Amino acid sequence: MGTRQEIGMAIVLVALALVAALSAATGEKQAGQGIECPLPVEIVSPDGDSRLACLDAGAGQAELARAAGIEPVCLAGSRPRAGMLLKLSADKRPGDCGVSIGSMSGHHRLLLGLPIVLNEASAADLEAISGIGPALAGRIVAYREEKGGFESIDELREVKGIGPHRLEQMRPYVVLEEGGDVVKLIKF
Repeated sequence: MGTRQEIGMAIVLVALALVAALSAATGEKQAGQGIECPLPVEIVSPDGDSRLACLDAGAGQAELARAAGIEPVCLAGSRPRAGMLLKLSADKRPGDCGVSIGSMSGHHRLLLGLPIVLNEASAADLEAISGIGPALAGRIVAYREEKGGFESIDELREVKGIGPHRLEQMRPYVVLEEGGDVVKLIKF
């Protein structure tokens, strides 16, 4: 940790933990249930501050735009998905919304219980997985770029340094494409 975004995300997670603890103490939630967030979305303001928005499972562009404080037209063609990252830019031209859409960092995804998308992840994202250092992460990205993407998680075995044991350690933390499952952020 250390960047403003990571510190901001850590603060959000601590706040969610406090809310869950208060809810459990008042009987609103049973112990062990955790806080469910069907669509966690990270929103980064023009000054670099990061916050987490938890959208309902059926949320559409309008709800996502409202959470980000932008016009729905700025998200035309984008449907909300768990792990989405919206970066808002102050450097807008007339008629430009100043929004870039991507995926949360590997560290943030793993903190939220979301797997890393293997065919989209950067080397830095992959390094968030325990046991994956810079060299191996670089080989995974190089293999993916050379082959045009992974067709299965098992294909990771073709990358030098990934044997059967390491593959099984990685498997819970990677997927080939985005999913939309409910995420339990905090478990007591």
